[in-house]
Amino acid sequence: MRKSDLNSQSEFLETTFISIPDLIESETKRYGHRTALIVDSVSLTFDALKRFVDKTAAALQCGGLGHGDCVAICAQSSIEYVVTFLAGLRAGIVVAPLPTSASPEALKSMIVDSSAQIIFYDRTCMILFNQRRWKLRSTRYFLRKRKVF
Repeated sequence: MRKSDLNSQSEFLETTFISIPDLIESETKRYGHRTALIVDSVSLTFDALKRFVDKTAAALQCGGLGHGDCVAICAQSSIEYVVTFLAGLRAGIVVAPLPTSASPEALKSMIVDSSAQIIFYDRTCMILFNQRRWKLRSTRYFLRKRKVF
């Protein structure tokens, strides 16, 4: 790490508040071509992360979600999880991360309590959702792993 990076980081830490979407925006301007995220040997640059977050946020908004609405995510750590989580924040949506280790009854309770309109899930939670015939008002979307971003 360069000394100039340390100076700008300490200046950054002295700011009173910055939202996560604003932080991504500012870091993309500074480090666009650098790696922002690595999960399971898949990496994204800041430019790519911002692009996917913006596209996903726009899709959520086009789907009728907006400030104060809720989505839930029940999935293992992945690039898709991070992008979905950050896109929710970018769109002003409340994001409820659900633990994949929860019992089916606990998951159902968390989903109902969160009032999530959409649930994003991966293979880990797919079995739970397919085994149960829950009558939930939430729409469910499967998070598919991408090979290339």
